[in-house]
Amino acid sequence: QTPLQSGQPFKFSILEICDRIKEEFQFLQAQYHSLKLECEKLASEKTEMQRHYVMYYEMSYGLNIEMHKQSASPSPPESLVEEERPSGPGGGGKQRADEKEPSGPYESDEDKSDYNLVVDEDQPSEPPSP
Repeated sequence: QTPLQSGQPFKFSILEICDRIKEEFQFLQAQYHSLKLECEKLASEKTEMQRHYVMYYEMSYGLNIEMHKQSASPSPPESLVEEERPSGPGGGGKQRADEKEPSGPYESDEDKSDYNLVVDEDQPSEPPSP
């Protein structure tokens, strides 16, 4: 029974073809729906990743600025340096800077030594007070 024959078998094969097209259309609709959901999920993940990227970029930028600030000023704060400087031209009867305890958060001898080296370097650049 070929489609070229007249009568009911030919019409039945047309109905079969229509049913098959309908099934394929429904299958494609279901695929489209699942792909659309996956695409929406990926879009929301992309937005979330972009938000995290901006957050990490801002944190990195802030840390970079802080590192530059710290590397630009390796000497101790002014208040600590002024406490260590002698007031007279020869130091008078004051304690030497390397004998005096620094009033900073330095706990090891190595930290104290580094601290005093910075003070000694700054000392000659200051004109002696009268």
